[in-house]
Amino acid sequence: MNQLRSPVQSWKELERFPGSLVVWELTERTIGSIIESLIRATNCFPLARSVVVGTRDWCPYEWILREAGAVDAVFSPRDLGRLIRLAKRHFESVPIAPQSWNERIWSRLPWEKEHF
Repeated sequence: MNQLRSPVQSWKELERFPGSLVVWELTERTIGSIIESLIRATNCFPLARSVVVGTRDWCPYEWILREAGAVDAVFSPRDLGRLIRLAKRHFESVPIAPQSWNERIWSRLPWEKEHF
C-alpha cells in the first residue's frame, strides 16, 4: 500500500502495478482532478479499480463519480467495511506477476532502484 500525494505519482504507480485499487480523497480542491483521474484510470488501466472517499457533504455527487469510473464511493466511516470487502475481492482476483527475490526487495524499499 502506498500513499501518494498527486495524480502524477498515481500514474507512475499504475504503470508499475496496473491492477491496483486506487482510493481517491474527495475535497473541494480535488474534485476536478479526481473526475479527470477516474476517467483516465478507467480508460488506460482496465484492471485497476477506483474508489472515492470523502465527507458526507459529497453524497449528492456519488453517481457522477460512479459514471466517471469509481466502483464505489464512501462518505461515512460506517461504510468502511464495504470498502475493505471490495479491496479483498479485488486483490483476490488480480493475478500477481512472479518476482525474483531482488525484485521483491527493491519494490518494497522507499527509494527507486534507478538511483543506484
